[in-house]
Amino acid sequence: MGIQRKENSKSFTPDPSKREPNVITIVIVSRLVYRKGVDLMAAVIADMCPRYPNIRFIVGGDGPKMWLLQEVREQKGFQHCVTLLGSLKHSEVRNVLVKGDIFLNTSLTEAYCMAIVEAASCGLKVVSTKVGGIPEVLPESMIYLTEPNVGSLVEGIEKAMDDIDKGNILCPFECNMRIRKMYNWMDITKRTEIVYNKISMNKESIIKQQ
Repeated sequence: MGIQRKENSKSFTPDPSKREPNVITIVIVSRLVYRKGVDLMAAVIADMCPRYPNIRFIVGGDGPKMWLLQEVREQKGFQHCVTLLGSLKHSEVRNVLVKGDIFLNTSLTEAYCMAIVEAASCGLKVVSTKVGGIPEVLPESMIYLTEPNVGSLVEGIEKAMDDIDKGNILCPFECNMRIRKMYNWMDITKRTEIVYNKISMNKESIIKQQ
């Protein structure tokens, strides 16, 4: 797994020239199923598109909940600000990510989210629900963690937009280098050793109490 993540950081490289100027592009790459929070996704789009004329959503992925995004897009007249790409091959994902400024993950449950690592490696600001193992994946400087509800997600996106507007962001290539350093075998070994040491200390403490 560690090797795969490191290889992803090499494959998922930034290309700021692909971003559209004067527009904030929010990218979503996800299976469109309930546990990925598609209902939240649709509600965030419905909330933000009318209030922010410079926002664009690009959604890559397919699944049984695709109809919900299609319905919001058509009924609200959001064709100009919402692009639905449908199913993507993994080899196509990087070319979508590099168009974005922000990556949005609305998962309701998640053990580990490779998509946010790939997005950060491409230099995007990541806004994600803080469920499962997600808080352990990226450092605070690279992610805005939110509750799994519309208000919190919108607030996270607005914070990311404000930081982009003020220039309070890491260089995309610096993001990529940080991901490369984070996900290598030496780092994984050190973090694993810390976890095992904590477990060992807790076990010794319990034995002493007995």
